[in-house]
Amino acid sequence: MKKLMLTFLIGAPLLLTSCHKNNFCIKGDENISSEVRTIEGFSKIKLSTLANVQFVQDSIVSLTIEASEKLIPYIRTNVVGDVLEITTKNNTCIRGKNSLTVYVTGPNLSDINLSGSGNVMVSDLLNSNKMNIKISGSGNVDMENLVANDLTTNISGSGNIYISSTDTLVKNAVKISGSGDVNLSQAITHQSNINISGSGKCKVNVIDELDVKISGSGDVYYTGNPEVDVDITGSGSLKHD
Repeated sequence: MKKLMLTFLIGAPLLLTSCHKNNFCIKGDENISSEVRTIEGFSKIKLSTLANVQFVQDSIVSLTIEASEKLIPYIRTNVVGDVLEITTKNNTCIRGKNSLTVYVTGPNLSDINLSGSGNVMVSDLLNSNKMNIKISGSGNVDMENLVANDLTTNISGSGNIYISSTDTLVKNAVKISGSGDVNLSQAITHQSNINISGSGKCKVNVIDELDVKISGSGDVYYTGNPEVDVDITGSGSLKHD
């Protein structure tokens, strides 16, 4: 027993040191710099660090990082298969008042996956047959003009999704098991399927068919005059704006 206790006491400081290393944060300073990186083609983005990603649809594939000089060496941008993964070296924590921005261009984007507190913004027109957005962290996705046939959104975290469109979507599917909100009020769709088991709310604009299932406390707000099929077992509600 004494030998076991001694071993634990010797190992404890090493364990604590290791934990501190894993939780160590690199703080950015005022010296802002940019770095252009060469990447392969991709159609999906996976963001798992504190960064603002700005995507523009273009025939050219490009990536530029703008951040504190101290932070840039820790940023990892790799294409695995068709997924552009944006993370940090050894999952290093980064912080600072000057944000990290990653400017990305490419011909196709069909999938966005956020697992951290970073954001993805698409301010220009984006054409995509299918778009899948998944948020398990606190980051947000903002699309100003999405043209797509099939849109799927899934929030299990606290992040929010806002999408508008100048065209009419064929169908969308919304799943919220967290506290984040989905706002599709400016993206008219023919068919919408909504499933809320969390506390987040959803806004949609539907022409033909609306299928709603609420087992949580989140509310669904809709405009338009679709046929409505609703199943509510939670404290949330369906409201016609």
